[in-house]
Amino acid sequence: MLRMAGAQLQIVGEKPCAVLCTFSTDSEMKNMDQIVMSDTTSSARRRAARLAKGYSLEDLAIATGLTVAEITAAEEAGVQVPEHHVERIEHVLA
Repeated sequence: MLRMAGAQLQIVGEKPCAVLCTFSTDSEMKNMDQIVMSDTTSSARRRAARLAKGYSLEDLAIATGLTVAEITAAEEAGVQVPEHHVERIEHVLA
């Protein structure tokens, strides 16, 4: 994360997605937990649900019995993921 005079640049995921936000005060920036992109793919919803629950990739891997690589694949758009992996992830995040 790069902070520049009342602004924040955040790189999200392995594929860079930069978002620049400006704030009128430092307190506004401190109160901001995360930037939510308007991506409605099922993989993006899974990632957003994981982050909303406060799970790291490692935490979710332990809770589901899947590997970090399998969780990461389920959060990437366009990647085919076995249905039972998706079911395990959704069960834990429900």
